[in-house]
Amino acid sequence: TQITSDISSLGTLKSSLADLRDSLSSVNSLSTFEERKASSSDSTKVAVTATSKAAIGDYKVSVSALATQQSLAIRNEFNSTSETVGTGTLSFTFGSTGYTADGSNNTNDTYDSFSSKAGAETKTVVISNANSSLTGVRDAINAAEIGVTASIVGSGTSHNLVITTNSTGAENSVQISVTGDGDGNNTDATGLSRLSFNATVGTSNVYQTQAASDAAFTVNGLALTSSTNVATDFIDGVTLTLKETTSGSETVTISDNKTGIKSAIDAFIKGYNDYRVKVTELTGYDALTGIGGPLQGDFSARTLGSQIRNVVGGRAIGYGGARSSLSELGITTGADGSLSLDSTKLDAALND
Repeated sequence: TQITSDISSLGTLKSSLADLRDSLSSVNSLSTFEERKASSSDSTKVAVTATSKAAIGDYKVSVSALATQQSLAIRNEFNSTSETVGTGTLSFTFGSTGYTADGSNNTNDTYDSFSSKAGAETKTVVISNANSSLTGVRDAINAAEIGVTASIVGSGTSHNLVITTNSTGAENSVQISVTGDGDGNNTDATGLSRLSFNATVGTSNVYQTQAASDAAFTVNGLALTSSTNVATDFIDGVTLTLKETTSGSETVTISDNKTGIKSAIDAFIKGYNDYRVKVTELTGYDALTGIGGPLQGDFSARTLGSQIRNVVGGRAIGYGGARSSLSELGITTGADGSLSLDSTKLDAALND
């Protein structure tokens, strides 16, 4: 019976030690102290996240334009989605399109120039008799996964093909050229050449419904641009997500993780005090009842308790600078052996 009681009590001690260990996981992690908190005065317009590399401080961010994708519409309207478009090869090249916009009607915009993106590879899609219908052309473009998405817009006897680039940014515009058109003409307004959109054809077959553009924003008055609305390389350790244009500036605040640090310390103090209660029950002696705990006098339990008390109440091994003990951080041991926190003293340590 005594051996069974000892084994059970040692199991309880082991469990309490495991709980104490778990309570240390956050307070013993460097990331808890390096973590940065990021907030925005209006996250519906400018959202923000930060890594440990971010410098603590405030930034004024204003957004004058969001990055957009280019969208193109084929001028020709098709009577049905099964109507034949044509055969040949479509070539897609990405870069920057020069445009003069007509303020009253975008169908009258002027195509001025095209400059291919450095390192960009021209992608091709072959349209044969098997996929020459409007639906077939759409599906062939999408299946090729070349950086654009084709869709059919319309109903009844009026259907249009719309092509949208998958990436935002001025350098992610697209020009479309046609070769091997089944009707023998690669630039006219019949056959597959109805999809051609380049410096040779201009906007005669295809017009731009939305231009590809960069996001335009400022950080503390410094004008910046980004090809996407997720700006990651402008403030070290900070990612800005631009969601809407702003009438003024929003304040982005990067702060330390004091709340998280305090929470981690509180978890450790609770874990230690729970452990102390359990150890006292196992090893202590109740003078009123004359009953001792099941591990009273046990060498292992006594030694463990002494070692842990020495660690908690002692100084950091190998470090002799300021705040080398928990008590200097405001974590002190009471007469009953439990820990308590002086929040004012901890705040001073964290601020320093």
